[in-house]
Parts: sequence; C-alpha cells; structure tokens
Amino acid sequence: MNRKLLLTTTLLLVPLLLLFPARMDIHCFSAGSADCFLISQDGHHVMIDTGLKKSGKDIAAYLEENGIGHIDLLIITHFDKDHIGGCPRILEVCDIDTVIQSNSPKDSEIYVAYTRALEEHGITPITLYQDLHMVLGEMLLFLDAPMLAEYPVDPSNNSSIITSIFLDDSSLLFMGDAETMRLQEFYRSNSRSYEFVKIPHHGRYDVALPGVIEQIAPKFAVITSSKKEMEDRSVLDMLSEKNVETFLTREGAIDISLVDNEYTITQK
Repeated sequence: MNRKLLLTTTLLLVPLLLLFPARMDIHCFSAGSADCFLISQDGHHVMIDTGLKKSGKDIAAYLEENGIGHIDLLIITHFDKDHIGGCPRILEVCDIDTVIQSNSPKDSEIYVAYTRALEEHGITPITLYQDLHMVLGEMLLFLDAPMLAEYPVDPSNNSSIITSIFLDDSSLLFMGDAETMRLQEFYRSNSRSYEFVKIPHHGRYDVALPGVIEQIAPKFAVITSSKKEMEDRSVLDMLSEKNVETFLTREGAIDISLVDNEYTITQK
C-alpha cells in the first residue's frame, strides 16, 4: 500500500471509529438473594460470582440461549454459598479461562463442591492477595484485594474482592458482600466517583455504607435481594436521598447497555 492510499484509508477509519463507540453489556441475574453478573464487551465475557446452587441451572440456560460458551474471567468475590453455588453447573456448559478468588476459604459442602468442580475442569484458581489491574478488550479491570489475611469480624464478607470496571470515561463498581471493615478500607483508598454501583451485602444497612455512597456519587445502583430476604428500607431511603436510581433483582433480571457513557437499563 502506497503512502497516499495509507493516509486515505486512515482518514476513512477515523470517522468510522467515531460512529461505533465501545459498548458494554451487563446482565444482572435474578437469582434470589445471591450475586451473579455477566459483563460482555466486544466478544469478551467476565462473570462476577455464580449465585446459589439452585441458580446454576438458570444461569447455565441463559449462557446457552445466548451462545456464550466461553468466559474469559470468573471473579469469585468470596466463598459464601450465594456467590459460589452455581459454579459447578456453569462449568458444565461454559469454558472458563481464568478464575480469581478471594483469600478466605470456608469449611462448607458448597465450597468443597466448588473446588472439586474447578479441579475436574482443569482450572487452578488464582487467589488474590494483592491488587490487580487487567485489560480485557477495551475494558480496564481493577481488582481490589482484601488488606487482611483474616478479618476478626465477618471474615468471609469482609474478604470480598471489590471490582472496578472502566470503559472509556465510564466506571462501574461491584462490591461483593463487603461489610464495615472492608468498606472502610475502600473508602480510605478510593479517590474517584462511579456512575454505577452494585450495593454490597444485598442491601443490608452498614454504618460505613453512607460514606462510601457519598464518596462515589453513583447515578445508578443494583441490589441483589429476594422477597424472602429483602433489602433494608433504610438503604433504599439513603440512596433515594442521594438521587441514586436503584434497581432490585427481586423484581426481575436487569440488563444494562453502556455506549459512549450513556446507560440504558431495562428490567424484565
């Protein structure tokens, strides 16, 4: 290709790139009072947590119906049953390249089933001891590791990996089930705002939560709750006072499309 043709081709590509800004889609599963999120961008897929054991069938069905047979990264925020239970069933229908997990294992049958399923599929998980930056497609991921090897209070929840995802100028925050100590860690280390936040611990009130919400100043929030285990009214009131538009998975699955820093949120 000569120089003149190369220049012409480059000039033609610039407006095409401007016409097609990066897009990211987030599916928030309605899995009861349990977490499972699928983030998709340009053919890359990240899953954060896998819901309850009984959720696995529905999550696997969604993956199959949407032709998703490969997940680049699975993040296990912590090892409670409502975050790891669906993993064995998901692995039956989907290949997973990398699993990154929290640093506080649990003595439970669900944890044993989770570790056995990874072994059966030849996956050696990476335990997160230090913060980690990753690039996947056009996404930048920042995995905030728990600062302590063991927490004296609520060790499983407080060991939650907190995940930030950035696309262009957009930022999303997934906080696992972080409780007071973990929320305080994040508050002290964080210096930025986020448009979207997954409220930690299924919308249960925590004394450190209002300060975090004030700091990150989100426009949108999702709470994973169920009719049997509902979010706290005080959390909904606090979010409303701060003008945060809040969606509840107990009212149905939530789909979020993000293009050029514009959010389109629909709920089934």
